[in-house]
Amino acid sequence: MTKKKRSITAAVFFISVITLFFSFAFYLIITNSSLVSMVNKNKSELINYRIDGITGILDRKNDRLKLSENIPVYQNSFQESALFEIHKTYCTNLEKGAFFKIVSRDGKSLEHSTHKEIMNKDIPGYITEKIVQKNSGEFTDKINGIKYWFVFKYYPVWDWFVIYSIPLKNKYSDILPFYMLAAVSAAVPFIIGMLFLSLFVYRSLLPVVKLTKAAEAISSGDLDYAINYKGNDEIAGLAQNFDKMRISIKDKITELEKTMNELKRSNEDLEQYAYASSHDLKEPLRILRLYSELLIKKHSAGLDSQALEMLGFISTAAQRMNNQIKGILEYAKSGRFEKGIETVNIKGIIEEAVRFSSGIHEKALFSYTGGTYYLECDSLGIQQVFSNLLENAVKYNKSEVPEVKISAEEKGGFVEFSVSDNGIGIDSNYFNKIFEIFETLHPKDEYPGTGIGLALCKKVVERHGGTIRVESSGEGKGGSTFKFTLPLKQHKENSSNTPI
Repeated sequence: MTKKKRSITAAVFFISVITLFFSFAFYLIITNSSLVSMVNKNKSELINYRIDGITGILDRKNDRLKLSENIPVYQNSFQESALFEIHKTYCTNLEKGAFFKIVSRDGKSLEHSTHKEIMNKDIPGYITEKIVQKNSGEFTDKINGIKYWFVFKYYPVWDWFVIYSIPLKNKYSDILPFYMLAAVSAAVPFIIGMLFLSLFVYRSLLPVVKLTKAAEAISSGDLDYAINYKGNDEIAGLAQNFDKMRISIKDKITELEKTMNELKRSNEDLEQYAYASSHDLKEPLRILRLYSELLIKKHSAGLDSQALEMLGFISTAAQRMNNQIKGILEYAKSGRFEKGIETVNIKGIIEEAVRFSSGIHEKALFSYTGGTYYLECDSLGIQQVFSNLLENAVKYNKSEVPEVKISAEEKGGFVEFSVSDNGIGIDSNYFNKIFEIFETLHPKDEYPGTGIGLALCKKVVERHGGTIRVESSGEGKGGSTFKFTLPLKQHKENSSNTPI
């Protein structure tokens, strides 16, 4: 699954916008908190000043009441006079929705006998009870669903409670215009800042965007893509150096292609020379072997045992040299992908190699455990690998019944094949050496061979992008296991017919 690319430009712009937005919000919160605190303080001072004025009126009326000789007769009159004076002085021109109220301890509202409209706002009993319990202070509560702010003070001489109340929403109505002005004054710089930020981000990251597009174009193989950016800053220097790198890579690739073409031509010439030389070498070797065998056949009676042995050596050496030349040619051709890369049922190749080996080695037992894998490979090369490994598994085996087990297991994007035998085994000191060309661990008269088979397997497997190795507990300790991997998919460059 391809990951979605992220834009640095968009990320920087987004982070900057979020930063400015939260800065603006923080400014509004701080401003609002400061204004609310200021209003609460000023309102409390103003209302307490008014309440103190009311209690002052009550004190003056009470002082005059004390000077009267007939206090019970004049008490109601002085109290009504106090209520009327409070109304005229403090209960007019109040804030919208605000009102003063005076109640007795039993919760009864006190009103002027002839002026019933004075302080006639009804207060629910539960609020009156809360005020009576606290004596003095302030709190907020609801009346008919509207939240009010109550400030009250106890007048102990007459056992009265002076109450001032205002709807909470009207309490801060004076600061709304100021708050809106503060918000607008912050919004204008915010918008201007956003415009400048957008321009800055665009101008600052535009060369980075150009560099990104250039890198994508060059990585896709377009080495002619030039970066059109001029300036005197660090990014301009980076763009110039990037363009120099592009030109340098293009020149080196051109030079490398030229070298590869020359190498290809040289390899083709070398291959033609090898074929021609092998043909020329095979003929005298064939004559040596042929005439040695004729001498032995026709003149064996006249030759002593030493001469016959020498002729046998000549014939054997000629045959061995002929096999060596044939092996060299096979190694040179291995990994060329002569049939090209194709989708192959690898199980079919293994079964074919097993049938061929079973026909030659009738006593050997071959088995395969694994699924059916369709690999992209060169079928002839992979067939050579299995044939060589099966042949070695039987050849280097002293058991009465050679057993060869083949298995396959998918691992990631590869399939790992194993060829195990019950043969003579291999010492760990020679695990790498056996894959070198012409390397054999045993005398040729005991185990005949050219020493090319495993080197050929290594070359074919590696040309397909895989690896090959051997596992064994040692010579004479339970056989060997050759393991090699092949990718499920082949890179296009691996389908070249150019020999290494």
